[in-house]
Amino acid sequence: MWHQSLLVIMLALLPAGLDANATDLAEAKQRLAEWEQKIVSMRVRAQVNSKPETNTLVKEAGYEFAGGDYDWAWEDTGRFRDQSTSWNSSGIATRSLRMADYKHYYPLGYSATDKKRETPISAAIRENNIRFTSLKLIQQPFHGLWDDTTRTWLGERIKNVTNATVTKQGLLEIDGSSIGMERFIVRLDPEHGYLPQSIEQEGFFLYHVDEFQEVEPGFWFPKTGSRLTTSAGYSCLQNWEIKEVELNPEFPDSLFVPPLADDTRVFNTITGRKYWHGGKRPANLPLAPDPQDQDSSQANENPLAATADQSTNWSMWLILIGVASVAGAVWMRRTS
Repeated sequence: MWHQSLLVIMLALLPAGLDANATDLAEAKQRLAEWEQKIVSMRVRAQVNSKPETNTLVKEAGYEFAGGDYDWAWEDTGRFRDQSTSWNSSGIATRSLRMADYKHYYPLGYSATDKKRETPISAAIRENNIRFTSLKLIQQPFHGLWDDTTRTWLGERIKNVTNATVTKQGLLEIDGSSIGMERFIVRLDPEHGYLPQSIEQEGFFLYHVDEFQEVEPGFWFPKTGSRLTTSAGYSCLQNWEIKEVELNPEFPDSLFVPPLADDTRVFNTITGRKYWHGGKRPANLPLAPDPQDQDSSQANENPLAATADQSTNWSMWLILIGVASVAGAVWMRRTS
């Protein structure tokens, strides 16, 4: 099949390397540490897209395209905003928003039936004890740079690396298990601050940065790239693009204020109080689920997505591409 041939060709272009010396690793560790130390705050706007000729599920659902827009902002005070809107040729598929101010963390839930509604139907108020948003929705451009489990940048995790090789192209290649990415091969680009240039998982999928951008002198960040995922009977080649990067901006307080409507159901997990933001529930509005145990990244998660223990080929790329409605259509078709 075309995607198998493409994967073979892409992997064949990744040359074997020679043992790296201590200087190579020391420079990588220093550059990545300096990269991380520069970040006080950051805002990233990104987009991913996929077409039926490169995405099996998009083709089977009959859509012309599918993708998502992502807006992520973070500062080291603990405030963050992680917002996404997924779409396809039929319109909006899902919305997701999580944010935190200095004291509180707000996971927000959106309607699964009213796709045009821009305000959340439910919100939770929790203590802000999260150092960093998980980046589950926009981790393609961050792939390898950030680790959800340990909540650390690559510069922190590479400190423990003791062995590496240098490819004929001059990339520093390390075993992903040494940085918490088991079964991965990670290739770092010394010309762009040793940021991950490609990541391979046993021929299972390939992450690749096509172009880096210099946000500030000496501070590099991914700009465009692709992610190839293959499985028995399925394939997805999706492209991602970083539309804008703001390094160390001063954010207004309003960026971290939840956009609650009068009919938003609120649950304050600190006080235990449940209420409607505008005072009472509208008579014609269905009862919104209590958001006590909901997180927007989970509430909008694709029902076909497997757990982390099962396989990453469903959960990772279906969530990232934002095609919950696509997978739902395919699931209905195959089980009917």
